Amino acid sequence: MIGMDTGLELTDVSSHKEADVRFEAELCHGTIETPPEIEFRLTNTGFPRQFFFGAKPPFTAVLSEEGTLTLIPEGDGTYVGPVDPDGPERPAEFIPDSPNEGCWRALGTPLKVSIGKAIPLDRDETISVRYTVLVSADHDVACPPNGSHQVTSRFSIGTVQENVHEATATLHVG
Repeated sequence: MIGMDTGLELTDVSSHKEADVRFEAELCHGTIETPPEIEFRLTNTGFPRQFFFGAKPPFTAVLSEEGTLTLIPEGDGTYVGPVDPDGPERPAEFIPDSPNEGCWRALGTPLKVSIGKAIPLDRDETISVRYTVLVSADHDVACPPNGSHQVTSRFSIGTVQENVHEATATLHVG
């Protein structure tokens, strides 16, 4: 639930290029007391190798491609910061304590910190990250934003600039 009586559904998860990886996502539905969360997992199904990710491996994104949904990562805040200097600074500060007018809306707009991480993964080793899913704070659409919303992250295998792959998840609100 992202808004009162409004469902959130994970309709598609894919990695667009064959890479000997398994990319998965699992949606944890929200309630009147907690906003929804999504967990992204990447498993190396090939030989042991080095992977290069953004700041929150294996999936680094803060806004849906349309800008209507905000993803706030679990953790210590080394990944996001405020767009507004007087706004929230840590991930937990972007997440409201309760829905506002029946909607889980972010308390600010996060700024993604552009750092990367290199992580070696053995065969069948999995890494994961969990995000809270909120309606964007500064979007001019009604809450909830009905329709499909895509989030995309890039990663590379072997070297930073070569062998780049995309992982995509589509969330449907309504």
